[in-house]
Amino acid sequence: MKILHVIFSTNRLRYLTKTLDSLKYLDYGNHEVTKMLVDDYPRTRNDMIFELFGKMYGFQLVLNENNFGLSVTWSWLFEWLKTQDYDYILHQEDDVVLLEPIKVDDLIQVLESDEKMASVVLQRQPWYFHEEPSKIEETDTKINQFY
Repeated sequence: MKILHVIFSTNRLRYLTKTLDSLKYLDYGNHEVTKMLVDDYPRTRNDMIFELFGKMYGFQLVLNENNFGLSVTWSWLFEWLKTQDYDYILHQEDDVVLLEPIKVDDLIQVLESDEKMASVVLQRQPWYFHEEPSKIEETDTKINQFY
């Protein structure tokens, strides 16, 4: 399978470095993977730092010359994807830190278990004092070991 792993950044290096470091937990399996890092905040960006990230982690870079906002940048990507031949997209933000091993094959298996399913969302960790950890609800459906 051909997979695009795209990380959207807003030049928040404090978050992005943790996100990139956590990719050690991501197992792509035997898929053909293109990795793309898109940054949408050129005002204070040091392009050399992003070039270093690209080399260290194997990401192609898209460094916007203007700040368009993430919704415009996402729209650009999804229009561009119409001209590409990817089977799956792994969409990640610059503040998503993987805490444990994740196999892309498991995500694909969940997606393929129901033809109506369009996406898989990883469990979100609480960020703020008022948030509680996610929990399994009665209405959640179990697919293998996942809900």
